[in-house]
Amino acid sequence: MSVAATVTLADDTSPASYTLVGSIHRALRYDIFGIRGMTLQRFGWVALFVGAFALTSTIGNIMATDGLRSSFATVAKLTGDFVQYYALWFVPAMIAGTLADNLPLRGARRVAVLAIALLLAASLRIPYVLYFEPCGTDCDNDRAALGLAWAVLNVFCFTSAIAVACFARRREQEIAAALHASELARVDAERARLQSELQTMQARVEPTFLLDALHDVGALYESDRKAGGRMLDLLIQYLRAALPQMRETDSTLEREIGLLRSYLGILALQSNGALTVAVHLDEAIANARMPPMVLVPLVTGALPSPSSLGLVKTETALLDGRVRITLAAKGAIATRIADSKALSEVGTRLKAIYGDRATFAVERNDGALRLIVEFPFESARPYEAPAPEQSARVDQ
Repeated sequence: MSVAATVTLADDTSPASYTLVGSIHRALRYDIFGIRGMTLQRFGWVALFVGAFALTSTIGNIMATDGLRSSFATVAKLTGDFVQYYALWFVPAMIAGTLADNLPLRGARRVAVLAIALLLAASLRIPYVLYFEPCGTDCDNDRAALGLAWAVLNVFCFTSAIAVACFARRREQEIAAALHASELARVDAERARLQSELQTMQARVEPTFLLDALHDVGALYESDRKAGGRMLDLLIQYLRAALPQMRETDSTLEREIGLLRSYLGILALQSNGALTVAVHLDEAIANARMPPMVLVPLVTGALPSPSSLGLVKTETALLDGRVRITLAAKGAIATRIADSKALSEVGTRLKAIYGDRATFAVERNDGALRLIVEFPFESARPYEAPAPEQSARVDQ
């Protein structure tokens, strides 16, 4: 009977690059005169509204009077007149609204001050109508109190509606920014937790293992100097790979496979031949970046015993741009690995680091166990061939 469990694994984010576009965006958002919100970007939006309203009014007036026969000079004159007309609507409203928005007020008082500011800005229509706007067919009514009030109210309604939409959009952006900051804080906390778990794993793996290995080295030297020397060499290899990354959160496939090979080699010697180990590394992906302490914790529960432990075989490969690490076990050691809580801990770490870009699968089949770790290939550094004394891959 075969049972397979798969854990899908997080996304990595990359830092934003400082490009020319980014520099332009920062310049557009620079606060003029130190007034928050008084930016070139906001003036640009006002110019867009003025242009849109002017174009609409120009087209409407031309179609109402001349149809499609109006001259370019007439179109240009009407467009210029309407740009001036609507600029008096929106520019003062934007400046007044921005200044009022900077006052340290909240709630109803803030809404009231913003409304008063927009109303005062709309009131600039009064001197324009009285002294600058050409009279139409009903000039007296336009310049009467009721006509002036209607002109102010008309501007106030348009500018208020636009202001409400802009403030609502800004509020949504602030909420999104707060959520993003909260997510970043959560990610930082998760990373700190993972780092703590990593150090816990290291602390759990090393003390008992190292003490037992040192004890066995001494015992083997008394009975079999060659075997004792072999175990000491493996222990030195393990420590050389493990000590530099005690506090690191990044490693390579070559380093992690080296740790696993040394660790399993020591277990094989401790088991007096009861454990067979085969570890293979594909040199083409030796420099693949991966988290530290992913492989060794998987076999930390497989300490030797008088009973037969069986076989552990590890292979690596590159498939469709993904690194695949397969750890297969048979015999008693397969049961010990399957019962270890390190499986769920490693799966959780991989999920937090890679998200759905990686997988961790556990397959059990009649006393055999197979663990498959997959993650995207990313080169940590240009690969350098190991020194001659380190290039040999020895299978135990």
